[in-house]
Amino acid sequence: MIDSDVSILGCGWLGRPLAQHLVAQNVSVRGSTTTPEKVDALRDDGIEPHLLALDPELDGEDPASFFESSVLVLNIPPSRTAADVTSRHCRQIDAVREAAAEGGVEWILFASSTGVYPNVERTVVEADQPPGRPDALSGARRSTGGAVLA
Repeated sequence: MIDSDVSILGCGWLGRPLAQHLVAQNVSVRGSTTTPEKVDALRDDGIEPHLLALDPELDGEDPASFFESSVLVLNIPPSRTAADVTSRHCRQIDAVREAAAEGGVEWILFASSTGVYPNVERTVVEADQPPGRPDALSGARRSTGGAVLA
């Protein structure tokens, strides 16, 4: 059980259920959304809502307070519509890293993506693509997977 507070950057299909579960365990949770209409729903779930955007710099109402947690769950996928998806996503991650360091975040859980693996007709395991060898497993990859890998 987590005995501290958690910030979840990206309370969408994965982040919101995680936040709800943590709140049910009496964990104090800050959750971000880019959608103003979701703020009340997060609050109703017992989540402290923060309206934040990474465009690619961090923007929103009092973003510094969001990062005053000991644990940060980083749950933001690369944009599928960005012209240079890899550069943009790396700039987003840099902005988060800087804000997390300034806010005193001790642990970051990076909810990544299976998109770093190519589309192949078999089960892929981590050993198929060891760290530092991005082309060890051949096959076509999505640009968003390349952004996460970078």
